[in-house]
Amino acid sequence: MLTAAAFCCEGNQALTRTNMDRRKFSKIHTWVLYLVAALAGCSSSSDADQISAQARIIASCSNSARMALVEWDLMQLPDAYVQRTLQSMERNVEVAASKIEAVRGLDAKAREVTRSASDILDILRQARNQVAQGDRDTNQTATQLKAASDRLNLTSGVRRT
Repeated sequence: MLTAAAFCCEGNQALTRTNMDRRKFSKIHTWVLYLVAALAGCSSSSDADQISAQARIIASCSNSARMALVEWDLMQLPDAYVQRTLQSMERNVEVAASKIEAVRGLDAKAREVTRSASDILDILRQARNQVAQGDRDTNQTATQLKAASDRLNLTSGVRRT
């Protein structure tokens, strides 16, 4: 007759309470390892998703600024509107770039996206100065913005639609 301490046999070896505790611990330990691995995988993918989302924001801001510059050059938009648009886009790019920099352990892709964001910020500042000075020859600046945005899209993996 089996007692409470020893029941169920596996290979003619009775399982004692300590053997069962070890098995339970081993199963729990395995599940904890799976959970940690899954969370680590999710963490890095969410970091990549975060970088990609911020890169899309930066590219969108760059394109909006470029469109405003082109329309301003054609005298379709007032100076004040273009100034506010450029200033707003500059702030949005700064915020997005800081969110990318806040990601733990930046990889080469994230560093390249940050460099592209910095280039776009420089061009946006230049564009704002041009508008403030009334310099309507913004074709080169708009072209630089497009090129910087294209570089950002290439490095971040964001596809143009």
